[in-house]
Amino acid sequence: MVFEVKDKDLGGRIGKLVTKSGTIETPAFFPVINPLKQFKEVPVSLLKELGFTQLITNAYIIKKSLGSIQEIHKFLGFDGVVMTDSGAYQLLRYGLRSVYIDPVEIVRFQDAVGSDIAVIADIPTRDDATYEEALYSVEETLRRAKMVLDIVERSKTLWVLPVQGGIHLRLLRRSALMSKELEGFSIYAIGSPVLLMEKYEYSKVIEMILTVKKVLPIDKPIHLFGAGHPMIIPFIVALGVDMFDSASYILYARDGRYITEGITYKLEDLDYLPCECPICSKYDVKSLLELNVEERIRNLALHNLYVILREIKRVKVAIREGRLWELLEERGRSHPSLRYLLTLFRRKDISKLIELL
Repeated sequence: MVFEVKDKDLGGRIGKLVTKSGTIETPAFFPVINPLKQFKEVPVSLLKELGFTQLITNAYIIKKSLGSIQEIHKFLGFDGVVMTDSGAYQLLRYGLRSVYIDPVEIVRFQDAVGSDIAVIADIPTRDDATYEEALYSVEETLRRAKMVLDIVERSKTLWVLPVQGGIHLRLLRRSALMSKELEGFSIYAIGSPVLLMEKYEYSKVIEMILTVKKVLPIDKPIHLFGAGHPMIIPFIVALGVDMFDSASYILYARDGRYITEGITYKLEDLDYLPCECPICSKYDVKSLLELNVEERIRNLALHNLYVILREIKRVKVAIREGRLWELLEERGRSHPSLRYLLTLFRRKDISKLIELL
């Protein structure tokens, strides 16, 4: 058994996901690591010290820049669980005309370097995609999944099959129905909500999760790409999302942004640091601003990670104690977009789905 559920409340669950490099407890956040740029800003060793036993990096960037490496864990200097993406984020940002990824080569590469969890070369659905563009992303992703089934079925890596279609919910449902018929995949992912997350269009993300969860088998974990702000974590977990990743912690830090559970502040707009993590206990606003750029980015990023990790722990405690709904109500008061989510969660269709999960 690859995935085992230990505790449940609403649709949220605490589970154990077994990989060849170790077992991780879900819900789990995978910090995104840029394999070429980030070592100076936030060394991987610091992630382990914080308590992250898993991370995600980009196999496409490694392959394009370095050609080949012997082993992904040694390359990163990380002995935990390593998940690799195939470059879909680059496709999302720059388009098919600017980025070429061979769907078979990138799967073979991830298998060869020893990724614990890996994503096939899917075609992401942009939030502004037309129906025809979304249909292409669904059909091409499924075609590519079938192309690499022989590699997937022989591999010790846990392979992720992204479900595409985006906000075109009928296409998303169709993608989920066809995806669950393909054998060999250990994890399903909900593809391409990154841009929606950036625009705080959380209700659309919730609709996507609901559409997929109604179709996919409940005995396999669900990964949500691009979910990195702590404010949304309790809500996506309550609907049955088990894994999620983001580079928000470092991107916000580079922009001088300070994360809390409900609001993101510009550092220079704060008078006090409303947190007791090791960073905020060591520095005040003035001393953080006086650091050189590299040090300030590192410390802000570490604070942001502490907040994300703390929120995940709160969610787990709430699941264990059967009071996840209370946490949703508390978080729903912190931001207008979350208040609206709370009204969605009270609707009968979502309530019934949560009961089924």
